[in-house]
Amino acid sequence: MLNRALLLCALCAFILTGCGSVGKLSIENRHQSVSDIALRGGFVQDNIQTTPFILRGYKRFDNPQSKEAVLYIEGDGLAWLSRSRPSLDPTPTDPVAFRLASFDRSDNVFYLARPCQYEKWIYKKACPMKYWTSHRFDRVVLDSYLQALDSIKRESGIEAFHVVGFSGGGGVAALLAARRDDILSLRTIAGNIDHDALNEHHNVTLMPKSLNPADYLSDLRDIPQIHYSGGQDKVVPPFLARNFIRDLQPSNCASQVIIDYASHEDGWTSAWNGYHADIPKCSE
Repeated sequence: MLNRALLLCALCAFILTGCGSVGKLSIENRHQSVSDIALRGGFVQDNIQTTPFILRGYKRFDNPQSKEAVLYIEGDGLAWLSRSRPSLDPTPTDPVAFRLASFDRSDNVFYLARPCQYEKWIYKKACPMKYWTSHRFDRVVLDSYLQALDSIKRESGIEAFHVVGFSGGGGVAALLAARRDDILSLRTIAGNIDHDALNEHHNVTLMPKSLNPADYLSDLRDIPQIHYSGGQDKVVPPFLARNFIRDLQPSNCASQVIIDYASHEDGWTSAWNGYHADIPKCSE
């Protein structure tokens, strides 16, 4: 049984998805995990209706006078069970981005899951499987987040965002930064910011229907940004951020931080305690 569990996690890693212990795979446990984090971190659930998705959201809104917020975007979750077998529900076994958001003591913190995560089965018809596999960075997905940020601004009075994305959420965060003029900074954590290069590295199918942040370098050069990589990460190796920053040149706004002991999912909680307050800035 142990060997089968380890094999499952290894296969999940190949196709860029989170994988916890076998016990974590139950829908009930996955939903309970995010509820526990919300309770401990003082977050209130705030789902956002977009077209066509309902995005699971949480917020901790402590300072109505501030016009800025930090927005965390979740990773791909349990998108696949093996290289050829998609999951029926992409809800994360370990919501890494939300765990990191819970350590952020900024005045206003928002969290958004990815499409189809934490959805009830009655809504699944609005969440075809392609939106957590081949089309997870599709224009429909990006438009959903554009709507969500507009909704947050209307409801809260927020005027601008510092966006933080974990894994595939880093790709979404980068695409948002490329498209909007209200993104003050971008941070990715083990971020999939060039899925063409990463999928070629892993020898898995490319995603021609998905937008790729690496195609929007000219729109990202002047965005203050830090890309955090795990030195032990075999899923999104550090070379991805390194090459992304190289291709951004000329730019004085991007840097990479490598956390030597971090893998794709492990090690970030302790690391983020020391880094969450470091807001990216362009150098002189």
